[in-house]
Amino acid sequence: MKKKKFLSLLAAVMLVCSLAGCKADMASTNVNAETKQIVDEVAEIKTIEPPEDGWTLEDLLSVTYIYGNQLTVPCTVGSLDSNFSLDTSNNLEFEDKTCSVFLNYKDMPISTINLDENKVTKINSNTKINKLVFSLSINNDNKNNIIINGIDFNCNKEQAVLKLGDSYEILNEYSIAYYYSTKNESNQNTVNRVLWLMFDESDNLVTIGILIND
Repeated sequence: MKKKKFLSLLAAVMLVCSLAGCKADMASTNVNAETKQIVDEVAEIKTIEPPEDGWTLEDLLSVTYIYGNQLTVPCTVGSLDSNFSLDTSNNLEFEDKTCSVFLNYKDMPISTINLDENKVTKINSNTKINKLVFSLSINNDNKNNIIINGIDFNCNKEQAVLKLGDSYEILNEYSIAYYYSTKNESNQNTVNRVLWLMFDESDNLVTIGILIND
């Protein structure tokens, strides 16, 4: 009888050990799957050689990633990922028939955003995005989650220019801008600013502005 109880107990212990081993294998599989997903996501972030003739908007947005999401043209409120939302509780309405609100990612503010609408109440999914301005003062998580052709808020001015090219113009002591040209209706070149960067006194990147329909 004792032998039978012992064998039953032994079988139970072996079963528990077996289940624990299965759970460990499953946990390992889950970790490996999550790691692979992260690697895959990182691998999808691409860079290109800085265009000699300056950045076009399409080229710039093709290497722009906002919290893992790539911006597209046309860029509208409706083209943003579902994790993004607008916070209109603090807003500015301008005389040029645009307005400015905060852009949130998972309910946390990450950027000020200028929209092609003169009233906040009129904003809809088709409203064009004119300008996005990111800084660490808005959200420190921006440091690793705003990536443009491989640069982020961990870069200094020298590193930024290396990856974005030297075809920039100096705006002031702390800011530079990149431009592109388009033809207007009278076949004249119209110069548009597409990107501006602000640095602190130590040349560390502190603000990124993306101008889409400026």
